[in-house]
Amino acid sequence: MRIARLTATALVPVVWWGLAGCGSGDGAGPEETVTVTASVSVSASEEPSPEESPEPSPEESPEESPEESPEPSPTEPAEPFADLSGPELLERAYAATSGADSLRMTGRTTGGGGSGRLDMAVDREGHCEGGLEVPGAGPLELVKDDRYVYFRAGAAFYRAQSPGGATDPGREAVIAMMADRWVRLRAEAPQARGLTATCDLDGLLGGVPSSSPLTSKGEAATVDGRPAFTVTTPAEDGRPTTVYVATEGEPYILRIVSPDAPEGVTLSAYGEAVATDPPTGNVLDLETFQGGGG
Repeated sequence: MRIARLTATALVPVVWWGLAGCGSGDGAGPEETVTVTASVSVSASEEPSPEESPEPSPEESPEESPEESPEPSPTEPAEPFADLSGPELLERAYAATSGADSLRMTGRTTGGGGSGRLDMAVDREGHCEGGLEVPGAGPLELVKDDRYVYFRAGAAFYRAQSPGGATDPGREAVIAMMADRWVRLRAEAPQARGLTATCDLDGLLGGVPSSSPLTSKGEAATVDGRPAFTVTTPAEDGRPTTVYVATEGEPYILRIVSPDAPEGVTLSAYGEAVATDPPTGNVLDLETFQGGGG
């Protein structure tokens, strides 16, 4: 058995899901004007002379009440993206998301015979850090910097992804050597293609909904404390896809709930640096082991 075959077939991304794809009220009430009219009644028989005009007593002196300011009526908050239709909002959210320099995608997706989990930070330079869980195989950890791609998985992962039976001594020897250990490959090595595809930001966003004329606007929501607004796209099977769009800052997509991601996939850490510190310890250089040089 060739190790190149083992690693290349093992490193297949599971990041995919099938995707079918209140105006502002000025409620202030009319301004009320309070008019105070003061009158002094003087008897003709006791008309005071101009020189001795008596000063009115406090009891007789009218007090002018200050003009009362009307209390403003409560106003409804303006709907986010009120000037956009559902399809326009989805297109704008996808444009912002696909234009990001980096992001982290976290969640669980179904398909391919099982449910897999993804937690991966990726940037526009092809760096990545995180892990994914392949249905029926188990987790895979991954780090890629400018020169190398590092990965680590358990024996069950390699057995599920490689040819041969449990009685193949060569296969089992290689799995024993690689299991639960960081393995290194040059990023340009042919064996690393499956890994580097996982670290491609555009590829990671390939299943994110970008446009649909049937998209409708939903309601205000929050995603991990961030305010958002939803848009929903119907599917032929009746199960819709709902996208949560950030209402503060850039209109990034914050969350996607779809038929293949019913628990939701969260997008976060926009613009943050991806940690690509190489693993330390007993790292296996796979090309050196194969005799291909490092």
